[in-house]
Amino acid sequence: MTVSRTARTGATTIALIALTAAIAGPASSQSSSSSSEITQPPEVRSANGVAALTLTAVVNPTTQLPEFSFNGKIGPIGPTIRLNPGDTLKLNYHNRLPVTGGACAQSNISAGTDFIDNTNLHYHGMKVSPNPPSDQVITTLLGPGSSYAYSVPVPVDDSPGLYWYHAHPHCESNRQVTGGTTGTLIVNGIEKYYPQVETMPERILIVQDQYPAGSVVVDARQRVVRNRQLHAQGVARAAANRALLAAHRATAATAPTNPDCAAPPFFQATLNGKPVDAPATPPQISIGPGQQQFWRVVDEAANLPLDIALVGPNGQMAPFRVIARDGQPLSYHDQAGEYVQVTHYLLMPASRVEFIIEGPGGPGWTLQTLCVDNGPAGNPAPQRVLATINPQNFNGPPVVHADDNIPALQKPAFNIRTYPVAQRRTFTFSEDSTGTQFFINGQQFDPNSPPMVTPKVGTVEEWTIVNTAQEIHAFHIHQIHFLVESIGGAPTGPDAAFLDTVVLPISNGAPNSNVVKLLMDFTDPIIVGTFVFHCHILEHEDGGMMAKIQVVQ
Repeated sequence: MTVSRTARTGATTIALIALTAAIAGPASSQSSSSSSEITQPPEVRSANGVAALTLTAVVNPTTQLPEFSFNGKIGPIGPTIRLNPGDTLKLNYHNRLPVTGGACAQSNISAGTDFIDNTNLHYHGMKVSPNPPSDQVITTLLGPGSSYAYSVPVPVDDSPGLYWYHAHPHCESNRQVTGGTTGTLIVNGIEKYYPQVETMPERILIVQDQYPAGSVVVDARQRVVRNRQLHAQGVARAAANRALLAAHRATAATAPTNPDCAAPPFFQATLNGKPVDAPATPPQISIGPGQQQFWRVVDEAANLPLDIALVGPNGQMAPFRVIARDGQPLSYHDQAGEYVQVTHYLLMPASRVEFIIEGPGGPGWTLQTLCVDNGPAGNPAPQRVLATINPQNFNGPPVVHADDNIPALQKPAFNIRTYPVAQRRTFTFSEDSTGTQFFINGQQFDPNSPPMVTPKVGTVEEWTIVNTAQEIHAFHIHQIHFLVESIGGAPTGPDAAFLDTVVLPISNGAPNSNVVKLLMDFTDPIIVGTFVFHCHILEHEDGGMMAKIQVVQ
């Protein structure tokens, strides 16, 4: 039986959304006739149980930033890799970046020097081994001129869905990911859980962020100056907007009277490698009136959160049916929970969502990110258009099927709730008073320090994450998914999600408004080893907001 659950969509009215769009100015003035249809990155598909490819980290001569070179072509996105459960990813990775300095050398960090020399890869969201030659980011560091042969076995019971891979060297992740060292991973088989997507056109929509042309990747102190300048512009714009909105009420997430939503964006953005910020030919997505398509959206940005919505000419938003979050199909965990119907969906950097969308028809529709209020110390993330919608049928290819001999596996609904809680732990994500240093439990990341925690394999723990900063953070842990029990003091109830990345809200003065509670799943033996958890806003992670964890026998 299909179960439709309505998620929290906020209190914004249609009239307010339309007025917000008119004031903020990002909305649907571009005509689809001047647009260009988005295209998909190149693909690598597994054969005989192996997906094999070679990637090279190089400097793009145009941007002077690191990107992937694949089959002789540089960027802007790495190839999409499709595997079956039980396959092995064999990836030869070459570092051809120049020698520019030593990673994390304090004297260079204080001087604002950028590093682009060391590199490695992380397979984000994958339930794979944290030990070499698989998904190990602490000790596997490739210096310039070196190469590494990754071999990453995918468990046969791993959930089918959307994942991604990216460079993850500490102190250099932000520069490399904003440069473009990212790509998408898909574990085949979602059609075994949702047969209705088998014949629908599949869209893979990849959002990346970039520093503005001519600017460098800043150190923490420069970042604070930049955000204060943008915030000041937002204060001025919000004051000008306030009179126009006096008769309306609004949520913090969308109100143009909120300085952080009225401020101009700092980070530029692309959709499938195409610029979205006032280009001559903005990205276009074709979907006919009533046509159903299967969209797989991944936020591969280093620092830019998204609030995805399909917005009409009068501010109305089209509903869509979410069937997977962070690579976890809803029916993989709960056969009764086939989808969640929403009108917008928050993606923190690194998050993914997969949904069925029906073409709304008519002119003037756009795919947008609504404003995300990052808090007074955060990067502004105002509302903007990502693509125009062309109301014409699109007959692209459907999903790639998994091997027929791989059954659709199910985990009992919320099965980790049945485990006794082995440990209860609290972690505080904080910044110093100037916003230039970032901490977990008062400590900055040191790759030579012992693990902060050592859970035992086969157990479940409850983690309480407290955010004391004046900006949101994005909690992420490698190797596992967790069950979100509550966000901001509000229990998630029947819409509880299994995620690998979750927002950490700031305090609004109410008790526990800056607290997230998670059930951490350490039950699978494949994760035994040492890995990390951190903020996936990579300016924060590179600034120290990361810690080691060792899962032991």
